[in-house]
Amino acid sequence: MLLKKQMRRLKDKYIIVYFWARFQEEVKSIPFVDAHFAHPCSVKKFNTEQHRIKMHDMQFVPDYFENLNLPKRWDLLCIATASKNKNLHKLLKTIKMAIDEQNDFTACLIVPRPEKLKGGNWDKKFFEMYENELTEDQKGNIDLYTPLRSEASIQPIPKEFLPYLYNSAKFFTLFSENEGGPKVIAEALMCGTPIIVPSSFTGGINAYLDESNTYKFFSLNEAKNMFISIKMNHKEYEFNPDYLTDKLSASQSAERLENRFEEIFKQMDIRYKGSIKKDGLDSKLSHHKPTIPEIYRRNPARGELGSVTAAYKYIKYYIFKDTCNVYTITYEFILLDLPYRILRFIEYIIRFVDKFVPFDVYKTSKLIYFKLKNQQNKFH
Repeated sequence: MLLKKQMRRLKDKYIIVYFWARFQEEVKSIPFVDAHFAHPCSVKKFNTEQHRIKMHDMQFVPDYFENLNLPKRWDLLCIATASKNKNLHKLLKTIKMAIDEQNDFTACLIVPRPEKLKGGNWDKKFFEMYENELTEDQKGNIDLYTPLRSEASIQPIPKEFLPYLYNSAKFFTLFSENEGGPKVIAEALMCGTPIIVPSSFTGGINAYLDESNTYKFFSLNEAKNMFISIKMNHKEYEFNPDYLTDKLSASQSAERLENRFEEIFKQMDIRYKGSIKKDGLDSKLSHHKPTIPEIYRRNPARGELGSVTAAYKYIKYYIFKDTCNVYTITYEFILLDLPYRILRFIEYIIRFVDKFVPFDVYKTSKLIYFKLKNQQNKFH
């Protein structure tokens, strides 16, 4: 039917690459996909003959993230959105414990947030705890910044300013247990800032966490002890990040990425005329800088497709688009960051639409549902 036809037309013009951001136990073949961005620490089992690019957006840290040898203003730094999976309320509880034991312990928390915390995805407990459970003296030890996220970016702080923040803290921490990268840890590592994360932490950055740069905790009390230990003896925890440059810097990773693209083109017997646009890959690959037209997005600030209908319209948009806004090459790459469940749903629709419905039902997801339901009722 129509969606399958459009996907075939899309493949005539583009090579389609699926980007796996968050950790996946297993990846299998996906219809219409030619290659996968699948870092070994993001994908445990890669069970498909489709091409693989063993890279992640966290490996494209701009070269100005470096050790600046600045005086330390804070003991702890955390940069994380206010979503529940970041476990900011647990972090705040641990900071309170550290201040209770060491009253000069200091922290800087940068928590970008939407104007209104609607829905159940936000860590409202964090804000309630800060307002109701901390004394004014304890709040005085914490520099809390909650800049509003805009439609243009989920990170409202200028990226060029971030190296100064990382360099001004004795350590960086995240309390989330499952991340895509994340880039903030990669950026902190490139600045020579030690990391503290939960022992259960999973994410692509695990490939670059070692005994010299990262410390993992099993309980909040253990995390508190680490906080105080690094505060009191931070010189003992310092490390030289130069050995990570080859693995995480944008300039070197972009070159490796282009070499991999050339290999894939050759294997697919397609002429490659390069080169890719190398600027801002740390944001573009992770859809943190939207390249999808806003009308198709689920969230205005992110490059995520909002529905099956949006996926269909986006595909149609690219079929008739002269140049790709991600890469400008003969067979342009398009990074379709569709959630896996949407692709599975597309397969489901194709199977049933081809079998039961002899006309276009792709106007809205609701229309799809009712037409399928009505058509199936005719057979009962």
